[in-house]
Amino acid sequence: MSYQPWHPEEYEPWLEKRVRQLIDSGAPPEKINVGVGFYAKEMGGERRAVSWKKLVGPNATKIDQKEHPFSPVGKEVCDMRVRLVKKMGLAGVMIWEYGHDSMEPGESLLKHLSEKGNKANR
Repeated sequence: MSYQPWHPEEYEPWLEKRVRQLIDSGAPPEKINVGVGFYAKEMGGERRAVSWKKLVGPNATKIDQKEHPFSPVGKEVCDMRVRLVKKMGLAGVMIWEYGHDSMEPGESLLKHLSEKGNKANR
């Protein structure tokens, strides 16, 4: 699984570079999964984490990012991972952790990923 670095480096270029290093070292692309965190985590300070299910819906938690930014989370992040998987011919994505997902169908990241995957396989 790929985890975000603990510093505010732009994640997608960082991730693509790391996956490229794995492939260049001999790892077959079809055996590499890219991780999708169902949480946002602080990129410094206390390194707090907030579940996706707490970030969406009518009672959503607001994250104060003034001092330290939080890693991105959400449907756009899922879409970026799926694009990277397709671009590099990887095995797929894995999630961490289902318990952090929203149970609301319109907000569920797992449902979103499933729909993206099904469209890609048609």
